[in-house]
Amino acid sequence: RCAQDMVEVPSHLWEHFAVDPETLSLLARSRGGDRTPLPKGAARQLVGARRRFSALELQSQVLLALVDQHYFGPAARSAAMVAEEAGEHGSTIRGLPETSALWAHVARRLSSVPHPPGTHPQARVSHFTVYGASYYSYVYARFLSAAAWNKYLDGCPLDRAAGDAVWKGLLVPGGTIEPVDLVRGLLGPDALQQWPSGGWALRLDDATIACVQRSF
Repeated sequence: RCAQDMVEVPSHLWEHFAVDPETLSLLARSRGGDRTPLPKGAARQLVGARRRFSALELQSQVLLALVDQHYFGPAARSAAMVAEEAGEHGSTIRGLPETSALWAHVARRLSSVPHPPGTHPQARVSHFTVYGASYYSYVYARFLSAAAWNKYLDGCPLDRAAGDAVWKGLLVPGGTIEPVDLVRGLLGPDALQQWPSGGWALRLDDATIACVQRSF
């Protein structure tokens, strides 16, 4: 197993194959004897439908990551603290467990989808029990996988040389090297920039951003 920041990158990278028209012609075929590939028009419709609510889906993932940080992160906060920071003094939601009240406050501040009163959304997110304070890695992995797809496979998903480069640069090392070194080896030495706080950020060019948008 590799570091948490990288563990979801391969699976997100494979999802690009599932929405690429060229690979869909191999993966989606008729059940009949002739195994006719999915028509290109139907493939485009399928991909378009998948992206129809992509902004809401991304917002949901960001909300999960923020709630996870409030629950388990180094600066974990109570619902009352979150309410106070938002200027909602004395507005802690009464009658809800602490975790539910905290979720409600975060959603009310940051989500375009209203929090249904009296509900406990965190009860259905089993990843909170195993990804404590690292659920952000899902969103992080989407950008890293999009950068890798854009560099190696965009427009040529069946290219053997590109596949070998991804295999050797991402899959073979696994958890044997530090994530920073793995990303630099895969995407180039200038792919990351370091913040004054010590953390690392992925440099995003227009092509990678467009690839990220197409992948959701």
